[in-house]
Amino acid sequence: MFSVFLVLVLCFIKINCFVCWDFSILTLDMGVSLVFDRLSFYFLSTVALVFSSVLMYSHGYMLASLSRRGFLMLMWGFGFSMILLVFGSSMFWVMVGWDGLGMFSYFLILFNKNWLGIKSSFITFFTNRFGDMLILLSLWFFMSFYSSMYLSPVESFGFVFLLIMGVISKSAQFPFSFWLPEAMAAPTPVSSLVHSSTLVTAGVYVLCRFYPFFMDFTFMCLKVLSSLTILVGAISAFAEMDLKKVVAYSTMSHISLMVFFISIGSIDSAMIHMMMHAFFKSMLFMAAGAVIYSSNSAQDFRISFVPDASAKFIFVFPCFCMCGIPFFSGGCSKELLLAVMLNYVSDMFIMLLFLLAAGTSAAYSVRMCKLLCSPDSSNFFSYKVFPFLNALWSSFLTNVFSSSFLTGALLQNKMYEPLLLTGSLKLLMLFSVIMMITLGISIYFMTGGNGELFSTSFMSMPALLYIVKFGSFLLMKHYKVTNNFMDVWVKKISDYSEWTVSAMLSTMIGPVKLLFFTAAFMAIL
Repeated sequence: MFSVFLVLVLCFIKINCFVCWDFSILTLDMGVSLVFDRLSFYFLSTVALVFSSVLMYSHGYMLASLSRRGFLMLMWGFGFSMILLVFGSSMFWVMVGWDGLGMFSYFLILFNKNWLGIKSSFITFFTNRFGDMLILLSLWFFMSFYSSMYLSPVESFGFVFLLIMGVISKSAQFPFSFWLPEAMAAPTPVSSLVHSSTLVTAGVYVLCRFYPFFMDFTFMCLKVLSSLTILVGAISAFAEMDLKKVVAYSTMSHISLMVFFISIGSIDSAMIHMMMHAFFKSMLFMAAGAVIYSSNSAQDFRISFVPDASAKFIFVFPCFCMCGIPFFSGGCSKELLLAVMLNYVSDMFIMLLFLLAAGTSAAYSVRMCKLLCSPDSSNFFSYKVFPFLNALWSSFLTNVFSSSFLTGALLQNKMYEPLLLTGSLKLLMLFSVIMMITLGISIYFMTGGNGELFSTSFMSMPALLYIVKFGSFLLMKHYKVTNNFMDVWVKKISDYSEWTVSAMLSTMIGPVKLLFFTAAFMAIL
């Protein structure tokens, strides 16, 4: 309840100010400068609601864990880093919060201490470190030429391009989108907080902060990268049979939708969709955790089972939001996005891309619900009572009412100008949702009831190369020799005592190959 009260206070308050606090530790003088404005208040209110719901959920989910106290301390450290990122007005404190997000996410993914968690944490850590390096290079580039009082077009391009590439690495945009499905090895409360509404949206927040520095070529880069990520996320969500990875690909697609609307200049609509997405996606992750718990940690659609009617309802409700059904939070935000598209965008390709992104979420949401609620999968496991079901219901009620409060606050503060749609245009989104729901049901029945589509062709992110008919280029003899040499060389660079580290590094070969060949393919085009 305190989080709901905090949301009401932060959303209806109108203030823009800077606070500076100077202090000294021994002989070291330091200062903290914070910014309090509309953007930081809205973002913090969203994080506060999701964080409180996930903490309630974590107490029940980690009840049998001996390291529950350490897990909660890591979660609080992650939340404090998010506060530094949101309220920091200087680049020093923004980077402290940014690095804190990467560090605490690494430890949270590594929490289970199994081989899958170790591999996934290293992939996430190295990807985020690469993005942080690009951001630091952009800041060094800017400070090196700042004394000249004028940045040439080449210098401006270098500063903004490095900043954009560093920021999108945290938001899992193409070509850095491979780390988000791997991060699903973390416990479900981590995925519900870190990989739905905080870590992946931190890049969206930084893009909104640095929006005045962007130029036309920056918006074009964001459009291209977000469009590719929308297509990759939609195709991969249809192909994946792992429950949490399907939700991860859905998150990737929705984050790219926010980045896309930032690229066309509609920051307010991107922030509204970010808030609504944070609520139903965190709830969807928590409901997925209930499914996994009841299935003896099984995450495969073909054997997972939801025995309790309450858990079924809680899982289906965020799927309805993700579908964009009217009168749900996802439907309200997608209707706003449609209004922005029809009023400010005249490109038919962009309009079709938006309808594809908004509609495919309905298709794979229906596919998930049909597979999980199918009676054919009800003979694998026995009934279990979830110890965290009360917390899940509490988070459900909190998210439902808080979304109404936030929508009222946004309208009260006139965050965006009113956009009017005719009745026929309002039916356009509903027609797209109905068509994609029909597509999802058709895919379920076309695949014989198991929902396994594109079983081998689209199961991994590097399969995008085969979609563009570039895979035959990789199968040529000398390139196969080169790839095999890379695999063998990475394993042989260390002795047997360091074999584990070598194996961790070898898992990075796939993403490195993907980045290399993608860059070569783009250069050829």
